[in-house]
Amino acid sequence: MRFDRLIATAIMAIVICPATMADTVKTTDTKGTETICRSFVQSFYKWYLTKPQSDRAYKDKASAFSPDLLKQLNDDLAASKKSKDEVVGLDFDPFLDTNAEPFAKYVATKVTKKGNNYLVQVDGSGGNRADHTRIVPEVECKEGKCQFVNFHYSDSKPPNDNLLSVLKILRDDRHGKK
Repeated sequence: MRFDRLIATAIMAIVICPATMADTVKTTDTKGTETICRSFVQSFYKWYLTKPQSDRAYKDKASAFSPDLLKQLNDDLAASKKSKDEVVGLDFDPFLDTNAEPFAKYVATKVTKKGNNYLVQVDGSGGNRADHTRIVPEVECKEGKCQFVNFHYSDSKPPNDNLLSVLKILRDDRHGKK
């Protein structure tokens, strides 16, 4: 009888322990990825604010953007350079969501999981401006490497509430699509 209890206890330990350990690893991994994402976004903004020019970011930090987003940004820039008399591309800084003077500081705060990606809230404030802004970069992190896949704008309404949508609207306008 004792031997049966011992075997039953051993079997339960074998079945329950790995599940508990897997949950712990999963939770730790998510928190670790959130920290990596926040740090990636904060370091980008710290670098970018030294000389905020979006085309500089495309060139100097190309690896910070997903291939799709980088291609769309470069296509938009090329279209803008071709058309000197008319605005056919982005007319605002897509990373700061402004065409005015940037805020004195941008701080990456809350991180939220969205499917396989992460939304990192960035709050801009201070300087010569009394208002504030909130930009929410969408970041993909795989094996410790992060890339921006989109930028969401909290003060804008659809369809202009994220960079990919804005780029699509501009591209469609340039090609005569509605």
